[in-house]
Amino acid sequence: SFRRSTGGERMLGDLLAQIAAADGEAAAAALLANVAALGGNDRELFGALLRQLAGGNAAKVRTIVAQAGAAAPFNEMIAAAKQTAVDPAATIDARIAAIELLPMADWDDVAGIWADLIDPGQPIELQRAAVQAMGRYSDPAVGEIVVEAWPGWGPRVRRAATETLFAREDRLLVLLDAIERGDIEASDIDPQRIEQLAEHANDAVAERARRIAASITPPDRSDLIATYRPALTMEASSARGREVFKRICAACHKLEGVGHEIGPNLATVKNRGPEAIMVNVLDPNREVNPQFVNYVCVTDDGRTLSGMITAETGTSVTLARAEGESDTVLREQIDELRSSGKSIMPEQLEKEISVQQMADLMAYLTNIE
Repeated sequence: SFRRSTGGERMLGDLLAQIAAADGEAAAAALLANVAALGGNDRELFGALLRQLAGGNAAKVRTIVAQAGAAAPFNEMIAAAKQTAVDPAATIDARIAAIELLPMADWDDVAGIWADLIDPGQPIELQRAAVQAMGRYSDPAVGEIVVEAWPGWGPRVRRAATETLFAREDRLLVLLDAIERGDIEASDIDPQRIEQLAEHANDAVAERARRIAASITPPDRSDLIATYRPALTMEASSARGREVFKRICAACHKLEGVGHEIGPNLATVKNRGPEAIMVNVLDPNREVNPQFVNYVCVTDDGRTLSGMITAETGTSVTLARAEGESDTVLREQIDELRSSGKSIMPEQLEKEISVQQMADLMAYLTNIE
């Protein structure tokens, strides 16, 4: 039936979230009680509806569950999710879906599960899902867990971890402590993020961030571009370039069915030539299309979100970022929304791509049909 389809679950989940925001928890509880009463195969719908609310406020979810008299199916759902999340025999999709349900449980009920899920030996998508799920909690332990695990993660998981650390002020303090101790290299953090901290409303955070920023000597972009210029003329492989695209660019760009449509369509920018493309990769803020500017949103419950504005209505704003991740925030929940003036594209990609790999990437991008 429609309600069990992906589209149906999404529509009903959105409806529940809107009811909770507009008409109060009692109205949302009444709807949830009806879904819980369906039982059987509709347990998945029950979880999907709750997952929509969990993205905003897990405490509110538990309140609505109590008002709906749905504690039994809720507890069964959480118990099953805890088992599936750590089950190596389950599919990755099933494990990720289970992880997305965990933030609805009390922190103490799931605190011991995260170390296994964020271990570098787990599939990357699973690690990312766990880091994002932890980020929905307000418990101070989250920051400590993320910082401790940071050295073992690669760029994709670190991007998710950065969002989690920057979401709450107490985690920022943990991050700053780790940088000052040398446990995390300041250069591991996108310079735009350090600049964001330097403008933080908390003067203590801002001052510490400015000291860290001052200790970093960013490479001169002109010198850097000169270093990579041989990539424009050296022998290159389009096939290897496709692999570079998948590793470096696919988080925000989509070509030949691979990647995420966040940034501009690279098939249309190839006419600008390889040098212009290379300069944009190495110096993304040299020229910034307003459509692809990064925004920072502070919500009334203390979260800090960031991303490119991809949708706006009279009641909500949607921020999108790498890996196809996004947040939709009701306008009534926004304390502050401001442009960073910087591109959504990260800086310092030279850390992840060699001159030869740049040549291969240019060969691939300029030969796309």
